Amino acid sequence: MHLRTLAAGLTAATLLPFANASAAPQMLGLVATDGAVPFICAGTTCTAELTSFCLEEARDAPRAGRVYRLVPTRALALVVITATGSKRRVAAGPGLRFAVTRRGVAAVRATIDRARLKEMGAARLAIDVGAQVSLLPEARTGAGTPHSAGDIARVAGALRATGTALVDRAGPDIEAARLINRTINRLPALGKSAPEGRITAWRTARAASRSASPAGIARAKFIYKQCRQWTAATSTPLSLRECLEGRHIGLLSALNQRYWDATRPGM
Repeated sequence: MHLRTLAAGLTAATLLPFANASAAPQMLGLVATDGAVPFICAGTTCTAELTSFCLEEARDAPRAGRVYRLVPTRALALVVITATGSKRRVAAGPGLRFAVTRRGVAAVRATIDRARLKEMGAARLAIDVGAQVSLLPEARTGAGTPHSAGDIARVAGALRATGTALVDRAGPDIEAARLINRTINRLPALGKSAPEGRITAWRTARAASRSASPAGIARAKFIYKQCRQWTAATSTPLSLRECLEGRHIGLLSALNQRYWDATRPGM
């Protein structure tokens, strides 16, 4: 894949969510994490980007920045890490916010105010996504076709269970996506990272993986090394993060298509 092709693919994926914004958009599934994903703090906020996918093919795609809320579940928790290294799990409270990233339905940004860490006695904070977690677009006045209680129950129930089988448990493909997403989280949101930072981002992501198979790790490593090579030159327009985002979108697009094929009426 040439850099020009990759740049075009990333741009198309970024712009896609801006279409058809008048109706309530799709519910999303948060892919179960392979261990807790750390929040990265800058200024007054802390963020962690999480892999996600679309649960409703027939509804409009969300705009980048569209706010979502968690469908009540105990399967998502915050992991509080104290200054001494002790850990405890706490329920995700109202201070945790979700919004669609520029990757569209392939990634959601979880955000929490930095002040909340001090209130929880946390030196560091991470987020752990378990099985069958769903997100619902925050209701907006005047938005068409809002989700009814029945819609939410169906999508977060039977459809999300299908997504668990076909996306969350998709073997090397989703394992690679998780590893690539962890690497993305460790890279600057804007601009290029230093050579050492590029290497550290991958090694940190790889070390945090608990259960990825050799095949999943190999696939993610191949993608990382390709992107690192393609974006090494200062004249290259893309950063490593942008390159990895494009490849992450590709992995999730294929898995989402598989899910849609299985959940269409009559299937």
